[in-house]
Amino acid sequence: MLYNTIVSKTKKIIISCSVIGGAILILVACLLLVFLLKPKQGAELEAKTVGNHIYICTQPEQERTFKFKFVGDGVEKVFDSVSSQFDITELLWSGELSFGTEYQISYCLVEPTGILAGEFSEEISFVPTIRLDAPAITLDEQGSTISWQEVRGAEYYVLYYNDGGNTISCKVEGTSFGVSQIKGGERQIYVTSSSDQTYFYESEMSNVISCTVEHQLAEFESAYIDEQLNLHIIAAEIPPAITMFVGETEYTVEMQQCHVVALPQGYEIEFSVKLVYGGGEITVCPKGDDFNIFSGEPTTVSENNLV
Repeated sequence: MLYNTIVSKTKKIIISCSVIGGAILILVACLLLVFLLKPKQGAELEAKTVGNHIYICTQPEQERTFKFKFVGDGVEKVFDSVSSQFDITELLWSGELSFGTEYQISYCLVEPTGILAGEFSEEISFVPTIRLDAPAITLDEQGSTISWQEVRGAEYYVLYYNDGGNTISCKVEGTSFGVSQIKGGERQIYVTSSSDQTYFYESEMSNVISCTVEHQLAEFESAYIDEQLNLHIIAAEIPPAITMFVGETEYTVEMQQCHVVALPQGYEIEFSVKLVYGGGEITVCPKGDDFNIFSGEPTTVSENNLV
């Protein structure tokens, strides 16, 4: 009886040891499998801008997916990607990530089942910025208005046109522009998208439209003669030339004879009338040409305008 009890206890001990040993072997095997299957630590990262897309890039890995981690403004966000070239452009436009925010970015590799992930790579610092899309402009059938579709991220647009050897620009708040507002002539016009935000860069130029512009010149806002007999004109724009009547005598004043100063709103045009002024009434108005037409009223300067 005693022998049977001892044998039974021995069997139980042997069985228990076998179970524990088996469990240990299984655990060791699982740990070894995890060690063998666990992806390696992420390698180096690089941020690239290609055209109007922003990518976070690393080396491709066979049978691995990727987790990209972004930490900025105290917020951590992790995104899954099947590609080592992670396009974050739409995440930025949608607000999941933010333009102009400095991010600490890292990534890790994930094995095919999605269960095991490697350690995150070293971080890189990156501030997302982007060049705005260029608008596509069209001219209406009347040849009077240029228009375009709103560009994402643009706060305003800049219209450019040629004037001889110079390029002139003007700011446009909306998405259309009446070409009669610019100086008349044969013009080549293009538009860019722009913003006051430092993380949005002005776009490349749009397509170019060629058109003939006929412009209505504005009346001068005011004019006076100073004590040195210099005539000062406050004008909204610079005309091709100036017509001046001293009494019944008409003079043409070319802009090369004038000193022009840009004002916050408009221009001040100055030229001497010492050789022609002897008192009496003077009137001045813009002098047009084939493309710039004046049909308003002249501005009168008389002796009581002297200062």
